[in-house]
Amino acid sequence: DTIWTLDHFIKDVDDLKAWLELPWPPFGGEPDISGILETEEKIGDNGIVMVDLADPLCHAAELFEMGDFTVIAFTEPELFHAVLERFASLIHPQAEAVAASLPGRLWRIVGSEYASEPYLPPSLYREYMVRYDAPIVQSIQKHGGTARIHSHGRLKNILDDIVSTGCRAL
Repeated sequence: DTIWTLDHFIKDVDDLKAWLELPWPPFGGEPDISGILETEEKIGDNGIVMVDLADPLCHAAELFEMGDFTVIAFTEPELFHAVLERFASLIHPQAEAVAASLPGRLWRIVGSEYASEPYLPPSLYREYMVRYDAPIVQSIQKHGGTARIHSHGRLKNILDDIVSTGCRAL
């Protein structure tokens, strides 16, 4: 599922400000869980179907080239939080709706690595990942699911932060 973007949507702070001015739809609708249920039926006891979810940080970071992302995340925290809040306004209710429709499932939440070292320091990991992923983990686990954080990078300095999300697996 890896995607290589050659020309990123946001290239500078002016682009980011313009993007934040665009209208944003509210979350709505019901999740279509039929694909997961069909796959579970096909594999039976031979495996586990895992629900994947890209967190607000993943969606936000992928708007930028990696260098631009790290510079803006460092230098424009207020704007970057606005981006994360925008994505969270859709992802948090989506996670709640899917978790309620598919209770007891294993989940993989992706995006954590964008705020781990060597890209960003642990203080920004807390701001940009923990703050927005903890509500996702809570929704999943409220419905009997198991939340797993998927992360690359240097994890030693953020392990306590990962634990603070409430996740049960890494």
